[in-house]
Amino acid sequence: MNAMPQGLFLLNAQRRIVFANRAAVEFAGRPSAARVIGQHLGEVLDCVHAGTSGGRCGTHEGCRRCGWAPGLAASDAARGSRDCHLTRRFKGGEQCVDLQVRSTPIRLGGHRCTLLIIVDVSAEQRRLALERMFFHDAIELASGAEGILQSLTALAPAELRDYFQLAHEAVRQLLDETQTQRDLLAVGRKAPDVSTASPGSRELLPDLDLQAQGVHGGG
Repeated sequence: MNAMPQGLFLLNAQRRIVFANRAAVEFAGRPSAARVIGQHLGEVLDCVHAGTSGGRCGTHEGCRRCGWAPGLAASDAARGSRDCHLTRRFKGGEQCVDLQVRSTPIRLGGHRCTLLIIVDVSAEQRRLALERMFFHDAIELASGAEGILQSLTALAPAELRDYFQLAHEAVRQLLDETQTQRDLLAVGRKAPDVSTASPGSRELLPDLDLQAQGVHGGG
């Protein structure tokens, strides 16, 4: 499990961490797994709402907007994947992090647990936002230029019409290529990425079962 590139947390019924792999520990910025065992997830990830609600992790009002608490609640009954938007304390300020969280309810040693696989998709979300902005502006500008050149071609003197026609064709080709590239990227994002696929819970159970003794820890 430590070879996994994704962060993996195992939570007990009280939503306390009983196991974390190396990637999860590194994402949390802790020196070792021993520094995260027994804590709530929000505490480990330095969530700005951690410890402010007086209750267990995920009960603050802000947790509903984050998406983390609904994800944990849903995971109690069924596996699922959802996007979470965590605000955490970072270097004296705050940092917004976009996470993709895959949750699976499992039973270890007769105890109910939740397996969380976490991927930081902040950079990907920023890239997608810039990509959408670029294609929107590029297509808008090319469409406007195509319309203007089409009108100018019809109004141009006979000796200049061929030049305007060439310019119009070039801009139309640019517009078509830009739209095609946008559509190809959209299709590519929907295809599964085999290289980053997460292992199933069945593959992890033999290793996780070794951590079952930690599930008895508290609430």
